[in-house]
Amino acid sequence: MKKQQKNCTLPVWAVCSGYEALTPHLNILDEPNATYAQNQVIATAEVKRPIWEFDYNGTTIHATPEHYEGKLKIVKDKQYKIYVNPENPQEIYCDENDNAGFLLRMGKFWLIFCTIVFALTGGVIILLMRTLD
Repeated sequence: MKKQQKNCTLPVWAVCSGYEALTPHLNILDEPNATYAQNQVIATAEVKRPIWEFDYNGTTIHATPEHYEGKLKIVKDKQYKIYVNPENPQEIYCDENDNAGFLLRMGKFWLIFCTIVFALTGGVIILLMRTLD
C-alpha cells in the first residue's frame, strides 16, 4: 500500500470541479548507440488530473491528487468517493480501480457460463457418437 493511501483514511464525497492538465515528457529514444540525439523528448502525452471540491469541517476544500495515472475516467460535476488525510485535507487519494469489482463479477459469470456450455456441448457430442455406433 502506498504512503498516500495509508494517510488518507477518511472517506468523503467530492465533486470533480475541473481538471489540471499535466504534460509528462516521454523519452522514447534511450539506446546507447542511437542514430538520433539521445534522450531527446520526442513525444508528449497529456494527462488531466481532477480537481476535487468537498466540504471538510465546514470548509470547502479544492484539492488535486499528488499522483494520478488517469486509469479511472473522471466526469466533471459528478460525485465520487475519495479519501482524505484527516491531518491534512489537501492530501487526498482517489481509488482508480473503481470498476475492479464489476470486472471480477463479470469474469466469474463468464467462467461459469462457458464451463456449463462446454460441458453440455461435450455431453451432446458424446451421446451423438454413441448413437452412431
